[in-house]
Amino acid sequence: MRFRKPLWPSLCVALLAGTFFVSSGDFVQAQTTLPKPAPSKAYPGLATPEEPKDIINELLASGKIIRSSDVKRGMRGYGLSVFQGTTIEKFPVEVLGVLQKVNGGGDIVLIKVLGGTVVKRNSGIVAGMSGSPVYINGKMLGAIALGWGFPKEPIGGVTPITEMLQTSLPKETPSSRVAALATSDHTAPNVYAPREALNVGGKNIKRVVVAKNATRLALNDIIADAQHNPDTAVMRPTSTLLQVSGFSQDSLAKLKKVFEPYGLEPFIGPSSKKTDVPSPKIEPGAAVGVQLVSGDMDQTAVGTITFRWGNRVLAFGHPMFGQGATSLPMTSAYVYDIFPSYQSSFKLASPIKIVGAVQQDTQFAIGGTMNVKADTIPMNITLVDANRQINKTIRVQVMNDPLLTPQLVVMVAQQAVEGTLGLTSDKMVDVAMRMDVKGQSPSSGTICSIPAAWSAKPR
Repeated sequence: MRFRKPLWPSLCVALLAGTFFVSSGDFVQAQTTLPKPAPSKAYPGLATPEEPKDIINELLASGKIIRSSDVKRGMRGYGLSVFQGTTIEKFPVEVLGVLQKVNGGGDIVLIKVLGGTVVKRNSGIVAGMSGSPVYINGKMLGAIALGWGFPKEPIGGVTPITEMLQTSLPKETPSSRVAALATSDHTAPNVYAPREALNVGGKNIKRVVVAKNATRLALNDIIADAQHNPDTAVMRPTSTLLQVSGFSQDSLAKLKKVFEPYGLEPFIGPSSKKTDVPSPKIEPGAAVGVQLVSGDMDQTAVGTITFRWGNRVLAFGHPMFGQGATSLPMTSAYVYDIFPSYQSSFKLASPIKIVGAVQQDTQFAIGGTMNVKADTIPMNITLVDANRQINKTIRVQVMNDPLLTPQLVVMVAQQAVEGTLGLTSDKMVDVAMRMDVKGQSPSSGTICSIPAAWSAKPR
């Protein structure tokens, strides 16, 4: 459904403040009470410092983590991730080298996966493995976060855990938020010339290009340059797939335009909630979801938990939107299987239930807290067609963001109208809205009447 341009200003104001719906409907209450998982200590017997630098020093002193500067080529260890169901699998890895100061001033450790599902299925690094923890000599090194386009071998880049802790671990108090790190350019790639040539897949690599945006990688002139220089390797963030349910294939083009600048790739996925399996423990290696829309429609990005400190967690090893302080529902997740692809393999997954909130979204990771409710906007869309005896209400929760919320709410409303009432040319759709703002009287009224078939055409 396309609205006439004069409607956009009022719509945007309304969407930021409360609830938008079609025809009529009641205000939807906030999300149901969150599950109350028992608090757990990440490392029993250790002190529980609050400041990131103190936590890092505590973990280094106790031998629980290792700095990227202390790993060398040839060191071996293992990684953790879920490839089917909720079972965490261990897979062997080997260090290929360390790229210093290339990821926004941080290091990247190159690793090769030596066995397990990734090797058996010839998948390369899989989208959804973002955040998979890697251990060297029993100490956590960091999270798998980068991969190769059209890989011949399962080689990836690891974001060091020290940088994730320093920038992305939320404060113990949920309301305390850390600002995002400033970067000079969010899209320009970093180019790195190692002091010594790296041997990857039998090739000597003298130049490494690390892209900040997976989807815009092909648009950069440096890719063409790399194709003519066999000693140049190009790495990109492991794709963050946004699995969408309740939306039609026609909606994907619109969603892609919205999320392309952030490197999110929407695609039609399974049902929005996997309710026939118990929610697994939230621990390193477990699958985790971040919800933008939930309820009768769903948009969830799935990755992997890297680290847990009490009720605070780190995941992904790269940003989702990179907007710093945020508030998004965090869920446990079920992985149906992986889909190997020459271009980019991925996990097909569903959220199970909400377990907390993502509060930090920085260059090196996302960070959240268990048993905390995210700040979302409830939305009802009630659709009525008396001739066909249709009276249906769609209920969703939408992320609260000044840039993305207006676009998501309009797309949710459009999908509800088109999917329920259809697009026949003899139909008129009356669009009405009601806002419920805390501490204020409800505001409502009819916005417009438009032909359904006309409303779906691009303008």
